[in-house]
Order: sequence, then C-alpha cells, then structure tokens
Amino acid sequence: TLNLPRIAIQSEGNKEEFWKIFEDRMVIMHEALKVRKESAFRALPENAPILYKHGAFGKKLKDTDDVKQLFLNKRATISIGYIGLYEVETVFYGSEWEKNKEAKEFTLEILKRMKNLALEWADDEDIWYSVYGTPSESLTDRFCRLDTEKFGIIKDITDKDYYTNSFNYDVKKNRNFKFTLNFSDSCFCQW
Repeated sequence: TLNLPRIAIQSEGNKEEFWKIFEDRMVIMHEALKVRKESAFRALPENAPILYKHGAFGKKLKDTDDVKQLFLNKRATISIGYIGLYEVETVFYGSEWEKNKEAKEFTLEILKRMKNLALEWADDEDIWYSVYGTPSESLTDRFCRLDTEKFGIIKDITDKDYYTNSFNYDVKKNRNFKFTLNFSDSCFCQW
C-alpha cells in the first residue's frame, strides 16, 4: 500500500517533486510485488490443496504440476493499494479543497498514473496488476503515526491521528456535497 500523504508531505506542495517521489515509490512497490509474485510461483500444490489441487483457483493441479500456470495469462491479480488521497489534496489545495476543480483533476491524475503503471506491468509480465483502494483502518492509523513522528503535527493532515482509506472522504468533515471520480470504465469512486 502506497502512503500517498507521505509523498505529498515530502514534496512540500511541489507537484513536480510529488511526481518524482511518486514514480520512485512506484518502482519500489513494483520490485516488492515482483518478489511476492516469485514467491507465489514457488508454491507447491500441496501448500494450499483446496486452492491448487481441488480447483478453488479454477483448475485442479497434480502434486507435480507447476502453480505458475495458474497465474499466467493475467488469471491472477497482484494488488497495488493506496491510502490518503484526501490528505494529498489537503497538502496541495488546503483544508477546503473539495469543490476545487483543479484538486479533482489532480486526484484523477494520481489514480490514472497508478492504473497506467499497473497495466504496463501486467502487459510486460503477463500477470494482472490491479489498483485497489486500501480499506485498512489499522494501516491508515499506522501511516499517520509514522508520518507524525517523522514530520510532526500538520494541521488537517497528521493532527487527526489517521489518514483516510484510499479515496474516502474525511469522516470529520461535513458531507453536504457530492464529489465523484470517474477515471475509467472499470473504476468508480465516490465521496
């Protein structure tokens, strides 16, 4: 899961710097996901018999079969998660950014870049990479705690003691507006 608020904080509100750090972090994420992929390829059918031998993965393997075949042809998904789009926009556009068209466009651009990298990796490796909004309250808390330790208390960002899940709206804010993100046929996000 990518800690987007940390990237925004480190960029100090400079979009050029944000994209540089973002690209660097995505390279690191891809390397980590390739390690995970290779680990999955080393599994034996007996390691997860319901999954591999009894067909839960869509095909019944013998003990001597290679599980890698179940992952190729984009049959399996490697997940790319993210947290804190709301806080990213707060870094760049302030605490009342919700009705700002430029903020919405920037949010969409972040998600589009993640998706485009995922598609590129999937085409290169024949394994499906998917971008998921991470629904992890414990991780939103952990990332915020770590960033508070590193960067201090930042108004409307680290002072809340949590980051928002993925594309969610901050629960402490008034929800008297509708903000919709449509960035592909396969992804719909709404605040």
